[in-house]
Amino acid sequence: MDTWIWIGLVTLAVVTIPFLAIRRSARNRVDPTTLSIDSDLAHRVRVLCRQDQKVQAVKELRDATGLGVRDALTIVEKLAASDPRARG
Repeated sequence: MDTWIWIGLVTLAVVTIPFLAIRRSARNRVDPTTLSIDSDLAHRVRVLCRQDQKVQAVKELRDATGLGVRDALTIVEKLAASDPRARG
């Protein structure tokens, strides 16, 4: 009888822990389509990209907005591509 209790508890933990982790990460995600970036932040990101400091640009964007790494990197790359000074 004691073995079945442990099997039940372990099964419950195996099912519950991943569910809670997925739910938590989805709740903390910032939707990049609803994000508005102020012009000062966009300028700082473009300057950092011109100085080949893309990692720092992603960090600053994430700190300012709460974006995830993938979304912040996408926005940094788009801002860098839209920088007229970077095209030389």
